[in-house]
Amino acid sequence: MTVPRGTQPRVRLGSPTDVLATIPFLVGYHPSDSIVILGLSERRITFAARDDLPPAGEPPADDHVAQLVEVVLRQGCRRVMLVGYGDEERVTPMIEALRVAFDRAGVTVVDALRADGRRYWSYLCANEHCCPPQGTPYDTSTSEVAVAWTLAGRVARRDRAEYEAQIQPVSGAAREAMRQATAVAHERLLTLLAEAEDDAQAEAALLNAGNLAIATALDRQLRGIPPTDEEAAWLSVLLQSTAIRDIAWSLIRGSGPGLYHHRVLWQEVLHRAEPDLVPAPASLFAFAAWRSGDGGIARLALQRALEVDPRYRMARLLQQAITHGLPPTALDGWPEGLDAIIRRRRRRRGRSARHQAGRPAG
Repeated sequence: MTVPRGTQPRVRLGSPTDVLATIPFLVGYHPSDSIVILGLSERRITFAARDDLPPAGEPPADDHVAQLVEVVLRQGCRRVMLVGYGDEERVTPMIEALRVAFDRAGVTVVDALRADGRRYWSYLCANEHCCPPQGTPYDTSTSEVAVAWTLAGRVARRDRAEYEAQIQPVSGAAREAMRQATAVAHERLLTLLAEAEDDAQAEAALLNAGNLAIATALDRQLRGIPPTDEEAAWLSVLLQSTAIRDIAWSLIRGSGPGLYHHRVLWQEVLHRAEPDLVPAPASLFAFAAWRSGDGGIARLALQRALEVDPRYRMARLLQQAITHGLPPTALDGWPEGLDAIIRRRRRRRGRSARHQAGRPAG
């Protein structure tokens, strides 16, 4: 995931403990059985990526390691830090494979750590006074870095399950309430369209309703008021119009705290939407989350969208962008479109590959 500058507090990472305190806020939760790559640019962390460690007893796959390195290179990072969470038998092979791959790519690994929640070990420091063989105890809760991230509005969930629960559908009585509210919203839409004299009037009425619903919901969210079931249902039904969805999409701009209200609004709609209406709010939430620096939850939201509709265009485009390691700033020229940006990146990579192939060995 990329980390836009506007979402980071200005903190000094003066020790490995500070780095370990920062990582949960970058990836969204306290990782375990994971490898985390931090990309550095001008002494700032500008990129963070988390991935699962290979299963116990299995070596890291060469193609997977190469893919991780390629994602970092696309961010323009020439210096990285590596942190593995878990047992030495699983972490060490992954760390070593990445160190070799980054060295071949001309990327400097400034530090490589293994952490188990209580102690950390450095793969690069041989000084037993600061990096003893038994590991160095650490407690991220005492780090001023964690306080700074919390004051900046970032949250670190306890674990991946809690992290993923942000976008899980409601159930029980809440699900039944949304089912009824959505049925009413469908009837409301049919009435709206039936009152129009022709297709042009129907389209105008639909766009007016969409603009009003989005503006009202965002205004209420700015005041800390989440949508009611009726409002969430109405939005989820209106968003089936690509034109209305694109109005909401076009409002999600920039980076940093300004994206918060968009993210919370579409998270609420996604959380409560009926299953067949999930793709649009899931894609809008994913876009806001990605732009605010949380690529992990964005990918999960896009998975939910594509499980419902594997051909849903917005979800597919965003998934391609994140998979290809594009930074959110690549969309600063919106509404040019992600597909055009991805095509340009592919052409540039193809030219670069042909150039490398034509260079003499040695």
